[in-house]
Amino acid sequence: MLSDVLLTPGAPLPAWSEAVTHRDRPLLVLGAAGTGKTSVIEARFCWLVEQGCRLEQIVVLTPSAARADALRERLEQRLQGAYEELLVTTALGLAGLVLGPGAAACGAGETVFGASDRLAMLTERIDQLSLRHHDFGGSATGLLAGFVRRIDRLKAELVGIEDYAAWAAGLARSGADPARAAREQEFAEVYRAHEQLLAEAEVRDRGDLVRDALRQVR
Repeated sequence: MLSDVLLTPGAPLPAWSEAVTHRDRPLLVLGAAGTGKTSVIEARFCWLVEQGCRLEQIVVLTPSAARADALRERLEQRLQGAYEELLVTTALGLAGLVLGPGAAACGAGETVFGASDRLAMLTERIDQLSLRHHDFGGSATGLLAGFVRRIDRLKAELVGIEDYAAWAAGLARSGADPARAAREQEFAEVYRAHEQLLAEAEVRDRGDLVRDALRQVR
């Protein structure tokens, strides 16, 4: 089960302390910008160390390398005693560590496409994509960018194209709303085209690296 704590501006000490000292089940901390989520992460990191957890057993993931560097610096200022390295990194950085030196080098090279690369790739082939059941909302770029984000989320959950296509096909057979079933099947074809374009270019995306790392540790 997943517990959750909601942080609000000026959150009372009990809510903050609960998030810092939570045990056992996974905990989801929710809060708007400026409510202290990063401070909670810093305090929890230090609390875990005080409880006897070794530094090499703790991983902190951030959305970007710049945020990882900033958070690592703050943690270094708070910690006492000797240590080799604080593992504060991005999901892609962690994937590189799990998969080994070859994957880490690949992640920094030209053979891994980021979101903008894949958006450009799909945009160039948009005439070849079937999008009759999706609303462009005045922006084809916005729709395709949403597809790229969704593909990344699916890969993070280890949902490949064949699994997704089978699920989408099952919607129609299960009596789901026909419009929704058509959209999901259409998205499945976009997902398939995305993977085929990567294969043709002989590149991978960051989602592939994260997915491969998750498969190794699960």
